[in-house]
Amino acid sequence: MPKRPARKRRIAKRAPITVRMAASREAPLLETLTGSPARARLLRLLLREPQLAFAVRDAAERIGMPPPLIRREAETLEKLGLLQGGKRGHRLRVAATFPFAAELRTLAIQSFPISRQELVRILARAGKLRLVLASGVFLNLPRTRVDLFVVANRLSERKLEAAVRRIEQIVGAEIRWAGMDTREFSYRFRMFDRFVRDILTEPGERVVENVKL
Repeated sequence: MPKRPARKRRIAKRAPITVRMAASREAPLLETLTGSPARARLLRLLLREPQLAFAVRDAAERIGMPPPLIRREAETLEKLGLLQGGKRGHRLRVAATFPFAAELRTLAIQSFPISRQELVRILARAGKLRLVLASGVFLNLPRTRVDLFVVANRLSERKLEAAVRRIEQIVGAEIRWAGMDTREFSYRFRMFDRFVRDILTEPGERVVENVKL
């Protein structure tokens, strides 16, 4: 009796990470309009807290840019009437006399403040991403539990904390965040953990989604 040919085993491929983003909104709007990441970060920082004034060195540290660059950008913005304090030794703040300050602030806080690709790239240093939820400060939703929720295989909390600090510099605001290893997340989800369920049901954007819920 002739032998049947051996069947070839099919090796299942892992599903790729799904990155959801609207192509028309990929580049941060403020960066596109100003033509300068440093200028956009400085404006975003000042517009989020218009009642505060920042020394150049403090502003530079908050947004992760060298002080000389921030001083040059501040001088440019002062010439445009957007800023006060661009001269050396003065503290920076949004000019109260600028006629479109309110509209500019709305633009700064309601547009997604960082490229989604860059957000994923920075967070990927902390582990193999399975779920990234952006809410709160990213979408101008002040009452959510966290601004950023990350689930990853072999998650390093130390690296995730460093990644969040980097993102804070770009966003120009403090970020409330939480991170979980994939196994912990799956267990807590199956156990109907209230914290996990609340985060998943709150309004937000799933920038990365590669977990079964």
